[in-house]
Amino acid sequence: MESSKLKNFEFEIHRRMSDWKALEGSRLLLAVSGGLDSMVLLNVMGKLQARWGFRLLVGHVVHQSVGPLSDFRQKAKDCVKQACEKLDCEMLSSDQVKDVPNGLKVLSEKPNEQEWRDYRWKWLIYWATRFGCTAVATAHHRQDQLETRLIRLIRGTGLAGLKAMSGYEPPTEGRVGKLRPLLNFGREQILDYAKNEQLNWVEDPSNQNEHFLRNWIRQNWLKTLESHRPGASETIFKSLETIVAEASIEPDEFKDFYLENDGERLISLEKYLSLAPTKQKRLLAEYMNLCQFHGFSQGQLQEIIKRLDTAQKNPSFKVAGCLWEVNAGQIKARRL
Repeated sequence: MESSKLKNFEFEIHRRMSDWKALEGSRLLLAVSGGLDSMVLLNVMGKLQARWGFRLLVGHVVHQSVGPLSDFRQKAKDCVKQACEKLDCEMLSSDQVKDVPNGLKVLSEKPNEQEWRDYRWKWLIYWATRFGCTAVATAHHRQDQLETRLIRLIRGTGLAGLKAMSGYEPPTEGRVGKLRPLLNFGREQILDYAKNEQLNWVEDPSNQNEHFLRNWIRQNWLKTLESHRPGASETIFKSLETIVAEASIEPDEFKDFYLENDGERLISLEKYLSLAPTKQKRLLAEYMNLCQFHGFSQGQLQEIIKRLDTAQKNPSFKVAGCLWEVNAGQIKARRL
């Protein structure tokens, strides 16, 4: 798959898709509301569809066609429709379905945030099942992941709740898969891409309503925290990622990845390269702990992964207070 003409943002998603090769040639349903994040998702996946053989459907759920937000709803729908026409993607809209199944009708007169979320998801599952889609793709990103974890902590959760969302959840019997291509990107990266691509989107007025806990965390609590401690939000995100990753490691998961040479513990380069980036990070973290190289950060682990990707050009480098060397199919680190 040629990737030389992709923008950096698009290439990162293209490369991430390589971890999910089972999706190649699949029919995917994109959840597109008309907001910034989902319009970026639509644009990127539209560009990747020929490379990966995707057959894309776009699902747009209209909450209400009347009421104080009716103008916004129409603008959002028009925005999605224009983008679909440009990218030659078929669009499905809930307000165009004449005989709505009972399970897809809003149950209460004044639905709360969770009821609306369930309502949208029911429509997406309905379409995905009806049209034989392998997965539903949503535009969740890093801040969404952080907000979800904070909400679950506030309401009370364990490790399973902290795991929150993953980039790809494969389909199982009777269950459609879930794909989140933007999960590793921050909102600023998404906004920059949208501006560079000159994309159109519509801002949802309800996102400013701090009556909803998620909006209050985003608009109030996190902004206040950042004003007192710049960078704290990203630090919390990385800390929670570390907690989840370390707690998820299976005993002896990487035992076959290690080599011994004159009493030194090494990593097999071939087996390291066979892993997805998330597991590469976990292996390196375990290796450094086993070697008593403590005090490293997530940023340093990411830098080590980056350097190992170019190890053929630079077989030795210094990161996290260690000298890393790659030779004879082995990765070795020693304290400086």
